[in-house]
Amino acid sequence: MTREDKFAGEDLFKKNKLNFRIVTTGTQKYGYFLKYHVNDMPLADYVKNHNVHYPTWEIVETHTRVCFDKNENEIYIDGRRLEDDVKREFTDEGCTITFPVAGGEGEIKVQGNGDPNIGLQYLFFLDGIKRMPSCD
Repeated sequence: MTREDKFAGEDLFKKNKLNFRIVTTGTQKYGYFLKYHVNDMPLADYVKNHNVHYPTWEIVETHTRVCFDKNENEIYIDGRRLEDDVKREFTDEGCTITFPVAGGEGEIKVQGNGDPNIGLQYLFFLDGIKRMPSCD
């Protein structure tokens, strides 16, 4: 890994806010299947193109269920309540979760109304972010 490659990755992961964008595929009938984009690039491509290597920050493509209740200001990730100190903002389109990532902040936007009976929302997470048990 060259110094430039290492700097590019560390600069974006540690010093700047990552621009996480989630792209919707599929239909509401069968649930929303979402994919990570980092700085408008698919996450896997970003990591490959920037030659970013973190021994404890491997990319884990795990389907994760996110449900939220706008009225109660609560978010559940795989059935576990998100801690109060994690910033969240609710909109008509869904919600935005801002969480710490390697010294900086990452942002996840979840589309939909948060009702798991209407459509499932899925996220991809980076290893190192608190893993949540499955919910039913």
